[in-house]
Amino acid sequence: MEDSESDKPRHRAGWLSKEGKRLKGRNRRYLVLKGTKLSHHVKENMPPTWEIDINNIRLSLGDRPLEFLISAGGRSVAFFAESQDDMIGWIQALKSANSILEDFYRLGRQLGKGSYGEVFLAVDKLNGKKYAAKRITKNPNNRKQKKFIERERAIMTTVQHKNIVRTLDVFEGPSKLEIVSEYMEGGELFDLIISSQFFTEEKARHIMRQILEGVQYLHARNIVHRDIKPENVLCVGKTWPLEVKLTDFGLSNFLKDGGADDAMLLSHVGTSYYIAPEIVGKGGYGPAVDIWASGVVLYIMLCGRFPFWGKTDIEYMRSLSRGPCMVGEGWDEVSDEGKAFLKLLLQVDPKRRLTASQALEHPWLSQDGPTLNRRLSSISGLAVIASKNKKRISEGAGKPATSPIGSKEDSAHDVVVGTPDVAQLG
Repeated sequence: MEDSESDKPRHRAGWLSKEGKRLKGRNRRYLVLKGTKLSHHVKENMPPTWEIDINNIRLSLGDRPLEFLISAGGRSVAFFAESQDDMIGWIQALKSANSILEDFYRLGRQLGKGSYGEVFLAVDKLNGKKYAAKRITKNPNNRKQKKFIERERAIMTTVQHKNIVRTLDVFEGPSKLEIVSEYMEGGELFDLIISSQFFTEEKARHIMRQILEGVQYLHARNIVHRDIKPENVLCVGKTWPLEVKLTDFGLSNFLKDGGADDAMLLSHVGTSYYIAPEIVGKGGYGPAVDIWASGVVLYIMLCGRFPFWGKTDIEYMRSLSRGPCMVGEGWDEVSDEGKAFLKLLLQVDPKRRLTASQALEHPWLSQDGPTLNRRLSSISGLAVIASKNKKRISEGAGKPATSPIGSKEDSAHDVVVGTPDVAQLG
C-alpha cells in the first residue's frame, strides 16, 4: 500500500511561526497533527515540547494576516502560516480532527477480537481502499487499561518500518479509541504456511529475517514488543516469498534511561510458550525477551512443536534449563547451521542470547544452497497449534489453550497476561 500520512485529512505536519514570550519577534516551530493529537517541536526531529488533544481546544481566526489561534485551558497561542493555502490547510486539518471514524470510513465485518478491543474491516469512502480499524472501548475506572492504551497509541503512531504494520489514522474520544492501520490481506503467518503444503528451511529463514529486522528497528528505539508470536506476524499477501510484518503493540513498552544496558522492565506480561525465562523469574528483563520469542517462532516453523513445556512455573523452568531439543522427528531435515542459530536465540541467559543486530549478521541468514530447500515435516504440527489458538480466541479465553505454565492461579507471578488481537492490526 502506498498511502502516506499526508493523504489523510486529519494528518498534517509543517512549519508555523509564533510570537516569542519575551521578544516581539516570531519563532518558527514544527507542528505535527496526527489524529486528535497536536504536538509542538522546536526542530523537526526533536521530541515535542508539548502535546495537546484537539478535542480540548477552541480554534479561531486571528486579526492579523495568516494568523489563527488555538485556545485551551484559558490560554491562547497565536500561530502564523507561511501562505493563505497553508493556513486553510491547517484549519481544515484541525477541524477534521474533531470528526469520527465513520466520517471517513465504512466499517465492515469483524476481523478479530482481543482483550481490549475489536478489529473491523474499514473501507475508505473516498478511494475504496481497505484498512483495518481497531476499536478500543475505554474503561475510566481501569487504570491498567488506560496505561496500556496510551502506550500502544504512542508506539503505533511513531513507528514506521517495512516489517511493522503501519498506523494511518487515529480517532479518539472520551469513551473509545479507534486506530486505522494497514489491512494485511494475507492474514496470519501460520495459516499461510499451512495452506502452502510445502515448507522449507529457506522459507523459514526468509520469514525470520523480516521478523528480526522489525525487532531490530524497535530495539533501536528502546521499544520492547513483549508479545511476539505467530498470531502477531501478519502477511501482506498470500504469494511466496511472503512479506511479513509485526503487529499488536498492546503489551509493548519503552525502556527507561534511554535504553541503557542496565535498563529493565518488571511487569510479568506475555503469552504462554513464548515467555522468556527472565520474565518468569523475579528479576527485570529487557529487549532480549523479543529475541527469545522470535526463537520460539522459528523453532515451531522448523519442527511444528513448542520447544518448552511445563504444567507449572517450576516444570517450565526445568524444561528451559535443559535447552531446546533438536533431535528426533523433523530435525534431520534442518541444517546444522539452522540448529546452531536457533540455539543462540534460545539461550536461557539473556546476556548470552544474540541481539537482533547480531542475529541479522549470523551466517545462517545469508546462507544459500540445496540443503535449505528440503521439505520440512512441520506443517501438521503447525495446523494443530493454529487450530487450538483459534478455538481459544473464539471462546474469548485469556491465554493459549496449550499453556505451558498452567492457569493464572497456578502461576506464582501471573505471567500469563495478554489476550492477543488476531487478524489485521496491532
